[in-house]
Amino acid sequence: MPFSNLGPQCHAWLTKRAEAVKDATPVEVHTIMFRTSGILLAAEPPAISERLEEWTRLSRRWIYIFDTAATHAERKALAKSFSEAKAAKTAKFRYAKMNDGLAESSVLYVGSSETLRPRIRNHLGYAVGPSSLNMGHWVNMPDIEVRLRAARYPDSLPKEALLDLEDCLSVSMSPIFGKRGPAQ
Repeated sequence: MPFSNLGPQCHAWLTKRAEAVKDATPVEVHTIMFRTSGILLAAEPPAISERLEEWTRLSRRWIYIFDTAATHAERKALAKSFSEAKAAKTAKFRYAKMNDGLAESSVLYVGSSETLRPRIRNHLGYAVGPSSLNMGHWVNMPDIEVRLRAARYPDSLPKEALLDLEDCLSVSMSPIFGKRGPAQ
């Protein structure tokens, strides 16, 4: 019977996953600051593009955070802008999930990637990909400063461990957009 030994099997599996993340520490953390007014669909900002190109050469294991020091009113306007773009189903883009329409958190999104530059390009709206922020397509987006922080982990870190670290960070930071932890 598949259920008779499920508890011990699950415990062994979770223990193995916990061991993989126990000593995981980033090799380094990189930061880019940008204003939402600089996200123009005509051209990807060179300052962002060039930095991401450099970072991509360093590793295939990244966890990243988009956050802002914007006021609560500005974050609410940002959430409204996102909602309007998502409702309009602009182009062929898939939008991330909205977690917090009240925009209480200063964290916009938490993610992980093995291909950082293409993934960030998705979020900025320069490429079609998995569910993303697609910021370049937001409607009447307020002009705020956004910080992108990306932590580089060793390529030896298993992909599952990277996803577990992302899930833990997402749960603790309560981002306005994107998934919030495992199995939602």
